Amino acid sequence: MANIDSAVFNLITITLKNGFFDVIMPILSDAKLWRIPLVLIMLCFVGFGRQKGMKTVLLCLLAVGLSDLICGNILQPLINRPRPLGGVTPSFPSCHASNLFAAATVIFLIWRKAWVAAVVFGISLLVGYSRIYTTSHYPSDVLAGMVLGVGYAFLVQYIYKLTVKKIERNKRFKGWSPYL
Repeated sequence: MANIDSAVFNLITITLKNGFFDVIMPILSDAKLWRIPLVLIMLCFVGFGRQKGMKTVLLCLLAVGLSDLICGNILQPLINRPRPLGGVTPSFPSCHASNLFAAATVIFLIWRKAWVAAVVFGISLLVGYSRIYTTSHYPSDVLAGMVLGVGYAFLVQYIYKLTVKKIERNKRFKGWSPYL
């Protein structure tokens, strides 16, 4: 597996290197540059989607929060794989990939439109690719982050559905007491 990881890493960072990607990929890879667009997207979800938009934002925040917490505070320090060219934090798994795929999966699970899936997963794939291109991660770091992110999204969605069912069951018996 290490040979495949190195071969794909070299293909992306050496063979496919070009001037256009040298400009675009660092921008896609910089999480700080995504803050304002993400806040605007969340406001659009709430403004145009109403309850569905609120649900989207809430579940995205929960899934990304869970992803970031587990990825950055548990898995990376535990596995402690060095980054391709060194760095302060460990490399495996990619938190960028995990967080973005968690959000993309939540959005897709709620909105269920092909074009929505194409946009959110397309952006997530581009950012994942950028993490390899900028030599921040090995391909297996990004792949693991993608899989984990999807898993976190499904977990949050599952917990949400259980919670809603429990609340709905309690509404049916509002005012009822076993002590009457």
